[in-house]
Amino acid sequence: MTTETKFLKEDVSSFRVIHKVTLGTLIFLVQGEPDACKYGNDVLDGIECSGWMAPPVFPTVEIMRSGAVVKRSMVELKTKSEKSVANIDWAAYYFQMLFGGISTLVLGIHNGGIFSSEPQEFSLDEVQSRAKPDYIEKHLTKLEVLLCRIRKVMMDNGLHQSAIFCNGKGGPIVIKPREGEPRVLWM
Repeated sequence: MTTETKFLKEDVSSFRVIHKVTLGTLIFLVQGEPDACKYGNDVLDGIECSGWMAPPVFPTVEIMRSGAVVKRSMVELKTKSEKSVANIDWAAYYFQMLFGGISTLVLGIHNGGIFSSEPQEFSLDEVQSRAKPDYIEKHLTKLEVLLCRIRKVMMDNGLHQSAIFCNGKGGPIVIKPREGEPRVLWM
């Protein structure tokens, strides 16, 4: 599996990132909302509105870019109480980071809401190493099989341009045809 984060929008309330994820033979775009971003000297100037563009990675997708393009790490922020720190679901953290284009987890441990030590930082690889052995690979394989089945159903029914939505909480998978619509992502 490979991932690639390309663009970021910063507005008043949040960061939004479009993240390319390759899973076996599948390539898809995921929109994520990281909690924070580590800024460095490589932040490009803010862009009010640069007009439509087709990035070389996705030539069939047009993007209206605004905000700022950032080439630094996206950060996921989590807190846990001292009582529940032994029960951290590292696999859940890993999947959230992986599909969201997030490279760093910052974890604060508190006792009754009071933090007595500095937060800990973990890389994506460190989070993965703390998950149950083989759990992540097993579930990524299941996801690839499911997405390939969805793609086959879509193609068998003539849905060559579609958008797939799921709330991630056990809700239904919704497939919406996009025939005649431009393939546009607002950034």
